[in-house]
Order: sequence, then C-alpha cells, then structure tokens
Amino acid sequence: MKRRIKLNVVVILLSLAVLVFFPYKLLRISTGFFDSILEVAGIAFILFGQLLRVSARGHKARVSANGHSLVTDGPYSMVRNPMYLGIVLIGFGVVIFAFHLWVFVVFAVFFLLRYLHLFMIEEAHLKKMFGEEYSAYLKRVPRLVPNPRFLFANDISTYLPVRFAWFRGELFSIAAILGAILVVEG
Repeated sequence: MKRRIKLNVVVILLSLAVLVFFPYKLLRISTGFFDSILEVAGIAFILFGQLLRVSARGHKARVSANGHSLVTDGPYSMVRNPMYLGIVLIGFGVVIFAFHLWVFVVFAVFFLLRYLHLFMIEEAHLKKMFGEEYSAYLKRVPRLVPNPRFLFANDISTYLPVRFAWFRGELFSIAAILGAILVVEG
C-alpha cells in the first residue's frame, strides 16, 4: 500500500477515535432552520466534491491511460489539482454538515499540512517530466482555487466532463461518505 494511503487511513482512524471520545465537543446538534440550511449545503458540497473527483480521475484515465502525457483539459483546465479540490469540498461539506464551524479551521490546517508538501513534490516531478509545457501550464492554471471568470466564461461540460462508467470505481467511497454522514446524523 502506498505511503500516502496509509497516512490517510491513520488520519481517518484518529479522527474517528477523537469523534467517539469527544462527540459533544465536535458535533453540531441540529436545532433549527439555520442548521437545516447548513446540512443541505454540506451535502451539496460533498456531492459536488465527489463529482469533481470522479470527473478528474475518469478524464485523466481516458486522456492519459498510462500517465505519460500532460493532461491540461477537462477538470485540469480549471485547476491543476482537481482531485485535491474535490477532497477539500468533501471535507468542507462534512464539516458544515455535522460539526461546529470551528472544526473547519482544524480541517484546513490539517489539509495544508498534509497536502502542501505533496503539491510541491508532484509539481517538481511533473516539471522534470514535461519541462516547458508544464511551466506554461503552471502560469495559466491555478493550483487549487478556480478562477470564477473561467468558470462562468466556459460551459461546465468542458471542465467537468462526466461519464456514468467513471462512477463504478468510486462507488465504495461515495457509499462510505454518505454512510458516515447518516451515522453521524443518526
């Protein structure tokens, strides 16, 4: 198993342990209309984040089956790291769905600590592999936060292509996320 997958499993297990031992300090208890709005918004972020991950993974597999060509279209024309953006959206959705809002700060810090170094390693590898083509891509496309003008100027199908077959590989993670939400909500 890859080192980063092992680390992600450890972080998830530690998070679950903290949640089990300190549920009332972390979990937001739904008390009214505002909490219902947060829950709906949270689910929307989670689903959109998962959709972005499915689109990015499927598009990359279709365009660059062996990973030896630089993918700069589809979700990769919006941001350089659409799968990580999907993770951020899923995490943010979970936080606003189930937790006190201060937990978002903790999530953001852990995300930055976990992925900032990984961004640098991946970018150095891609720059070495693709040279000037990747340098031009770095100047043109933001790392993680899409440019709103780009989003509104282009048709969504150009930067968020989706094929039903791409969801097969993600069914377990989609079910796990939604199952965890239901458990927390229950």
